[in-house]
Amino acid sequence: MIFCSNFNGTWDQYIDAFSDGIPGGLNLFWLTASKFPQSIPITAFKNYINHNSVTTDYFYNATPGSAQRDIKTSICLNEVINTLAEAHATQSPEDFAKTYCEQLTTVQDCLGDPGFGPVASLDTERADLNRASEIERLMSRLNIKKDMK
Repeated sequence: MIFCSNFNGTWDQYIDAFSDGIPGGLNLFWLTASKFPQSIPITAFKNYINHNSVTTDYFYNATPGSAQRDIKTSICLNEVINTLAEAHATQSPEDFAKTYCEQLTTVQDCLGDPGFGPVASLDTERADLNRASEIERLMSRLNIKKDMK
């Protein structure tokens, strides 16, 4: 069996979240795996995963620090901002104030701050550093200045 996954937190947070949240599902998923110790107790489970993991040298993250929920709320907010921009151009100040309040109530739960996203792993951090040096090397080779986009 091959299990591929990613998570916007640390390795420990990832394993803890699944072990705490769906231990029965994890046990069912790995039921036929050789020497699987069950998802609880957590230490044996983490040791099992760590022993059987294949390390990757590269991981692509299009939205560092943002989870799927953050992206969905950003899309929702963008739609409301576009609606407000159109309303602002065509409505009286009184009507716009009413539209603003109506739109704000639809996106109140989208206005949170996701906070600092921890490095998913040391491998991810290493890949970011490798990618940065490779981009700099390519830019130098193509004679592109850093401030250009």
